[in-house]
Amino acid sequence: MVFLFAGALGFRQFEGLDWPDALLNAGLVVTGNGPITRMQTAPGKVFLLVYAIVGVVVFAAVISVVLAPVLHRALHAFHVDVPDEEKRS
Repeated sequence: MVFLFAGALGFRQFEGLDWPDALLNAGLVVTGNGPITRMQTAPGKVFLLVYAIVGVVVFAAVISVVLAPVLHRALHAFHVDVPDEEKRS
């Protein structure tokens, strides 16, 4: 929610969008769909680029943290016990 609000503030600051359009653009950029409004200013384009890249990194980090325990548990299913004789050699 904070990231969405920060994006909306950026779109309002750099492109002069009203709140509904700024929130819509921020929400669509965060979800990977891209903005509805075409960016007209150079600072707005740079903000869009940075916001999109940070959004992807944050999304990947959150998914990694959430799925790490699940994947770790799933990998235990493939674990094969090594007999004691083989461990000594």
